[in-house]
Amino acid sequence: MLSVLTEHPDRIRKLFATDKMNPQGIYGVKMCKNGEAQTVIIDDHIPCDSGNNAGPCFSKGNGPELWVILLEKAWAKIHGSYERIIGGQAHLTFRDLTGAPSYEIKSADEDAFSKILDGEKKNYVMSSGINGKSEAEAKLVEDMGLVAGHSYGLISVAEV
Repeated sequence: MLSVLTEHPDRIRKLFATDKMNPQGIYGVKMCKNGEAQTVIIDDHIPCDSGNNAGPCFSKGNGPELWVILLEKAWAKIHGSYERIIGGQAHLTFRDLTGAPSYEIKSADEDAFSKILDGEKKNYVMSSGINGKSEAEAKLVEDMGLVAGHSYGLISVAEV
């Protein structure tokens, strides 16, 4: 879901106590957890794979970027482990990363599209997902090139 936040780089910058590289390898990341703002202190020691695929075990930056890996490490730290940050609900993640209120809109809501369009006009961070509850639903979704249970960032919404 970080990809959606990167549409507005200031949203990413606001997550860090500073935008300067720290020669000691210590960083402060500002997050909210359960409505409580906090600065998570982390170092730049990143778990890496020692096998043929040597590199970070989890997120990977685009080139020499460190910010993605540091945000993931801070996120894992406030949740207790990397294992505990797999999956989850995107709107709750957005809330914790931005400190802004969040909510979920169900496609069955009569005014779902108008709410999403309103969110676009207000420059909200948004995502979408598909629940494929049965194997048949998951297969149908997969045939459309999508993955059930995966979150997709919404970077633009328009009525045509």
